[in-house]
Amino acid sequence: MSPSNPNILILFGGGLDSGYLAAAAYIHHQRAHLLHFDYGQKAYEGEALATRLVAQRFGHEYSTMKLPGDLFRTSALTSGGVASDQEDNEVIGRNLVFASLGFALAARKRIPMMYIGADPPHSWRGFNDQKQPTFDSFNALTAFAYGTLSPRLQAPLLSFADRISYLRQALVYYPQIFDETFSCYESTTTTECGVCVHCLGKKKFRDILREGSHQ
Repeated sequence: MSPSNPNILILFGGGLDSGYLAAAAYIHHQRAHLLHFDYGQKAYEGEALATRLVAQRFGHEYSTMKLPGDLFRTSALTSGGVASDQEDNEVIGRNLVFASLGFALAARKRIPMMYIGADPPHSWRGFNDQKQPTFDSFNALTAFAYGTLSPRLQAPLLSFADRISYLRQALVYYPQIFDETFSCYESTTTTECGVCVHCLGKKKFRDILREGSHQ
């Protein structure tokens, strides 16, 4: 891959979704900048390591943006235990803040496209709205304020029927995706705890795909 300016900025959380986006960008000969956020989350160390590993594997740029510790309300992601329902662990408005900050960086670096890992079939409440219509509104507002050539926000995973569909595709050209990404919100180290709802979800997907490959 040439050392040209990135043409995609990926809002990178360190997990399977953003790992797939980074791998897909590489396969399609696109150079990406992986932007990770430090907002005081317990999982920062693991997510930061995953960001570095994935970036290095595919030759992407990466950076971490440190945010004020009181920017978001206290949640299971920053203190206490994570909930059994994954969506109860989300912080309302967090992804809107991430998209806005990512937009500013993308505009400064003249990166035309931003990717976010919103995936089916969850309602994904990060913008207090339903997926693509919200992204369309974000793009309309930023285009009105900054011009039609300003960075666009997309969620490529929404084109898949479910997570298994794109993970099956990911394993073809990124076999290490389950090992190098970090899906745990509970661990404060670089090792996933293995027992929280997010770790169990990751194991479930891995087992389904492993069983499917043996059939």
